[in-house]
Amino acid sequence: MTFSDRSSENYFRYPLIACFALVLVSGWGAVSQAAVVNDEPYPITLEEAVTLSVRNNFKVALKRLELLNAGAQKIVAESAFDPSLSASATLGGSRTPSSSAFADPAIGESQSQDAQVAIARKSHTGSEYTLSAQALRESTNSSFSSLDPTYNTVVKLSLTKPLWKGAGRNVNRWQIVTSANSEISSKESLRQSISNVVTDVNGTYWELVYRKDALAAEKESLAIARDFERRVRIQVEVGALAQIEILVAQASVADRERLVIEAANTLEETSDRLLSLINPSLGSDIWKRLLNPVDEPVINAEKVDLDLAVSRALRDRPEVAMASMELENRETELVYYRNGEKPELDFIAVMSLNGLRGDVRNATSLAGGVADSSDLEGGLFDSYLDAGSGDYYQYSFGVTLSFPLGNREAKATSLGASLAVQTAVINLENAKREVAMEVRDAIRSIENGRKQLAASEFSRNLAEKRLEAELSKFEAGASTSFRVLEYQKDMTVQKNNELSAIANLRKAVAQYHYSIGRTLDFFGISVD
Repeated sequence: MTFSDRSSENYFRYPLIACFALVLVSGWGAVSQAAVVNDEPYPITLEEAVTLSVRNNFKVALKRLELLNAGAQKIVAESAFDPSLSASATLGGSRTPSSSAFADPAIGESQSQDAQVAIARKSHTGSEYTLSAQALRESTNSSFSSLDPTYNTVVKLSLTKPLWKGAGRNVNRWQIVTSANSEISSKESLRQSISNVVTDVNGTYWELVYRKDALAAEKESLAIARDFERRVRIQVEVGALAQIEILVAQASVADRERLVIEAANTLEETSDRLLSLINPSLGSDIWKRLLNPVDEPVINAEKVDLDLAVSRALRDRPEVAMASMELENRETELVYYRNGEKPELDFIAVMSLNGLRGDVRNATSLAGGVADSSDLEGGLFDSYLDAGSGDYYQYSFGVTLSFPLGNREAKATSLGASLAVQTAVINLENAKREVAMEVRDAIRSIENGRKQLAASEFSRNLAEKRLEAELSKFEAGASTSFRVLEYQKDMTVQKNNELSAIANLRKAVAQYHYSIGRTLDFFGISVD
């Protein structure tokens, strides 16, 4: 069969292709040269993209505020044991008639000035201490008082120590422990949020690299199709091929132009996704430009040990740490609420040192009107010296017992706390299982990615050789332009598959770093 015979035979095979070519040439060809982005692309490295995303991401910013708030709540819990200082001063007086026959004068008048300062503190074991000092000045018009005015001073130490309910450091420090754990959880939540952002940026960056290379591959395929069209046109002009072969070649060019436009549009969409993760200010220069990734996907996915990776993930993943802190908080609360079921048994002790001085004056004796005097002459300072001597004191010791009958509220609260502990245990085990499965999936993705990359590379090499062989057959008249174009399309597909496999493997490595809690370490990011 001669070449002319083949052309006549193929003429009836290509009517649809010819019509399709005319539509594409008139439609897609008109817009093939439209610019996707007017401005010069913005070159960006993976490190820069990660840095900008961590700095600008709104969720990360909110997590930082949560961490600061958790630190403030810990200070609030600790402040329950801060000492408190109080002071008071009062001024009083009275004028009252007396019903006593011995009253002199019949209408009594008095004035008083009282000042007191006290410092109180609760210890971490539950004991409450109060140390106070009081000074009282009183004056009266009674003729029977040998001191006027009088100065009374009292230095008092009070102690209330719980012996049963409310006793012990674990019971009294539970809010400090839970707030400290909540701060740790907030920090781990911040780490998780940053890790999520960085992993998303990592995956989107390599996706953008793939889309950039895919666009380059489509443009290369377009150039090959145009060159083939040129060669076909030459052969048609010399009569070696039928006129229909030009339409077939033009259809291929138009289709390649369409794929270039689609690839450029996908590249721009992926750039916008990365831009959204970077989240620059609306007026910045980077916001107006297409992102151009400049890092190359270096493939160095080493083999990893599953058991070692799982062990590291259980140690470093924020989810496990947060679940552990939650369990510790619930256990701490359970100790407190179980203690609430006990009766209140408190030891109470009060010890005071007293002093009394005043201005001595003649007083009327009830025995016979003889004036008596007092040996307590002195001022306020002397009264404090008397209190400090220890000669005049008061003390009391005792216990108090209180127990609500039935105590149903405390028992129900304790039961709820116990159930919360069981829930936290289940959540922790579930978090560990999920983390372990994520590590397994990540390792499997790396292994599959490595195999897919090797297979796609082999397929691409094979497609190139097949295209080269088919071109040789076409030059010798043993093939058709349709078959050549099909092999060319297959070569482009295989090349895109290889580029996709490279990007997927890079994303799988990034996901593996996330699965073992190493994302921040890999990029040198600290949340302190």
